[in-house]
Amino acid sequence: MKSRMQLLRFKMALELVMRIWKSISTGILIATAAGLGHAQGLLGAVSPSSRSVQTDQSASAFATIINTGQSLAKNCTIAPATGSPVTGFSFQATDPSTNTPVGTANAGVDIPAGGSQTFVFALTPSGTLNARDIAFDFACDGVSPAPVFNGVNTLLLSASNNPVADVITIAATRTKDGVIDIAGQNRFDAFAIAGINIGVAGTFNVTAQSTNAAAPVTALLCETNPATGTCLAAPAAMVSSTLATNAIGTYGVFVLRTGALPFDPAGNRLRLRFTDASALVAGQTGVAARGTGTDVVIGQLVKTANGFKVNGVPFTNGASSYTRVQRAGAPASSSALASGTQVRVQGTKASEAADNVAVDGEVVKGPITALDADTFEVVGQPVLTDQNTIFSDRAFSALTVGDFVEVSGVLDTAGKTHATRIEYVAGGLAQAGNIEVTGTVAANDPAAKTFSINNIVVDYNGASVDDLPGGAPADGQFVEVKSNQDLNGSTLIASKVETGTAGGRDENGEDRVEAGLEAEIEGFVTAFVSPADFSVNDQPVAAGSATVYRGGTVANLALNTRIEVEGTVDDAGVLQASKITFKFPDEVEMAGPVDAINAAARTVTVLGVTVSVPSAADLRDDRDSMANFTFADIQVGDWLDIDGGLRGDTILASKVRRKAAKPVAALQGVVSSFSESAGTLEILGVMIVTTPSTVYKLDNGTVVDKPSFFADLAAGSFTILVEAKGNFSAGTLTATELDLEVED
Repeated sequence: MKSRMQLLRFKMALELVMRIWKSISTGILIATAAGLGHAQGLLGAVSPSSRSVQTDQSASAFATIINTGQSLAKNCTIAPATGSPVTGFSFQATDPSTNTPVGTANAGVDIPAGGSQTFVFALTPSGTLNARDIAFDFACDGVSPAPVFNGVNTLLLSASNNPVADVITIAATRTKDGVIDIAGQNRFDAFAIAGINIGVAGTFNVTAQSTNAAAPVTALLCETNPATGTCLAAPAAMVSSTLATNAIGTYGVFVLRTGALPFDPAGNRLRLRFTDASALVAGQTGVAARGTGTDVVIGQLVKTANGFKVNGVPFTNGASSYTRVQRAGAPASSSALASGTQVRVQGTKASEAADNVAVDGEVVKGPITALDADTFEVVGQPVLTDQNTIFSDRAFSALTVGDFVEVSGVLDTAGKTHATRIEYVAGGLAQAGNIEVTGTVAANDPAAKTFSINNIVVDYNGASVDDLPGGAPADGQFVEVKSNQDLNGSTLIASKVETGTAGGRDENGEDRVEAGLEAEIEGFVTAFVSPADFSVNDQPVAAGSATVYRGGTVANLALNTRIEVEGTVDDAGVLQASKITFKFPDEVEMAGPVDAINAAARTVTVLGVTVSVPSAADLRDDRDSMANFTFADIQVGDWLDIDGGLRGDTILASKVRRKAAKPVAALQGVVSSFSESAGTLEILGVMIVTTPSTVYKLDNGTVVDKPSFFADLAAGSFTILVEAKGNFSAGTLTATELDLEVED
C-alpha cells in the first residue's frame, strides 16, 4: 500500500490532470471514434495515460465510459484485458464534478443513452515492467466492449523493484479534444504538456515523436516557462529536464507537416515520453495529428439536403473524415449547425470538406423590450431583420414584447444587430440560463459600477470582471455581458462582464484568420482608414490595385458597409483582398428579355424594371461565349439573368449573364404588398398574379397550398423575399410558381 504522503502526491497530481481532463475527455473520444468510423456503442478513455511505480505499489488512474448508443447500458464495468501483467485490480464510479468515489467498489453502473460515467481504478504490476501498454475491457451487459485505442484508453505501465520517478502528464491541444490540426503542408501546429513528478527526483530525456514512422511529420519540443509559456531554450528533438519530487514541468511541442496527413487518431499520433537514466519510461502522453484544409469561410450558414452552405460555398456531409463542431468555444454536436447561425468554417472548398465549424454565440439573448412598426429591440439592443433572417419556433408576426429570443447575426459599428437567425425560447430565462448582451461600453460610472450598451443600463456590482483589461469596464471596450436575473426595468444586473468578439472566431477562440490561409468573410467594415487599411469583423484587410470589385467600386468602401471579401492572409495577419463584393440588404434577381436600353445611363429594362449596370458589375456571355462581353454588347430582346440589390430607389446589378431564351421569366425581390383573396403580390412594382395551377413552395422547397404560402408570407420578417416564375406580359407576371427565398 502507498504511504499517506504518496497518496497525497497522487491526489495533487490527479487534480492537476483532471482540471484539463474534464473538459477534453469527451471530445477526445468523439474525435477518435469519428476518425475510425466507430459505430454507436461504448467508448472508453483513461487519464493519465501512463504510470510508473515500485512493484509492490498500486497505480491509480481515472477512466470514462461513454454510451453513444440509443438505449440504457446496464452493469458497466472495467477490467484489465486478459493476460495483462497486473494483480489486485479494483474500480469504482466517481462524481465527475468532484472526482470523489461514489457507490460501491467493483460494482457495475448503468449509463443512459448518450451519457457517460467516470471511474477511478487501481492495479498492481505483477513484476518489473517497462512501458507496457495495459488494455482494458470497458463493458456493459449486452453491448460490445469499447474498442481499444492505444494512448487513448490504455495505460502505459512501468514498474521497478526500486523507488522510481512517476511523471503524471496531460496534453492540451488548442481544440481541447486531443487532436492537433495542421492546415496545409510545410506548416506547424503546437500543443502543450504539463507533468508533475510524484515519484523520486530524476533527470529525464524528454522526447516527442510520431507513433507512425511513415507519417510526414517532424516534432520538436522545449521546456517552457509555466507562467508565460515561452521556451526556455530553442526547440530540439530531445530536451533534458530535471524534476524534483512534486515538481511540475511544462513543455511545448511543435509539429511540422510535410505531406498528406489523413485523420487516423489511433495511428497518426504524437507521443511525448519521459525516460530516466536507467531507460525506464517514467511518463507518457500524446495527441492525434491530422492535416486540414486551408480555406476559411465566415458568414451565415444555410442548411442543404446534403450539408450546408456558407456565403454560397457548399460543404457536404462526410466530405471531411472528421468535422469538429464548436459553439461559443465549447464542443458541440452537428445540431448546432442551424440555418441562420453565423459560423466560421475551415476546410477545403474544392472538395466541399469542412474540417472545423465554429458557431458564434448569440449577439443578444433575452426578452424583447420594444416592438412596433419602426422599432425592434432585444434587451435594449436594436435588431434589424431582412429577407435573409430565419425565424425559429415562432414567426415574427407572432412575437410580442417580453418574449425571450436568441439573436444570431452581425453587429455593425452603430451597435445594431443585423439578425441572421432569431430563435424563440418558450421557457424564457429558466430555459436559456442567461441573458446575454454584446456591445460597446458607454457612460461608464466606476463609482456606481454601471454602464450602458445602447438602450440598456448594466449594473456590474458583484459581477465578475476579471477578464477585462485592467480588471474593470471602460468606455469604448467591446464586451459581452451575462446575467442570470430577469431585467429590472431597463437595468441588466450583470453576473459576468468579459471581452466580447465581433464574431467569426475559430475553434480555438481566435478572432483573426491565421497567416497563409485563404479567407472569405462576409460582414461589416468595422474600422476604416483607407482602402489599404480597414477591417471586416475586426479582421485586418487591405485592398490594392489588383482587387476586383463587384456591386460597387473602391469609392464605396466605408465604415459600416456590408461586404464580402476574399483573399489570402499574409504573414502580418492582413487579408490581402483579391475580390470585394458589396452586399445589399434587399436582394434582387430577375431573368427575362431586355425591353429597353439606355446606353448613356448604363441601364437596361427587364420585366418592366429598370436596372443600373455599373462598370464594376460582373458581365458574361453564356449564350454565344463572346470574349470580353461588355454592356455595349447587350441588345434589346437579349435574355439576361441579373443579380443585384437595392441601393435607395436604384436597383444596382452586381452580376449579369446573357443566356439563351427560357420558356418562363423570373423575378425575385422584396414583396411590397400582397392579397391572399385576390391571389396577387407586388415585387419591384411588378404585379404578380396567381392561377389555380400556380405551385407554391416554402424556402426549404416544400410544396404547400395557397393559404399556407400566404400565411407564411404574412408571418415573415419586416421584408419578405419571393421568387416568381411565369409568363410576363403588359407589366404583369402570371406565376406558374412562387417560392419563398433564403439567400444562399
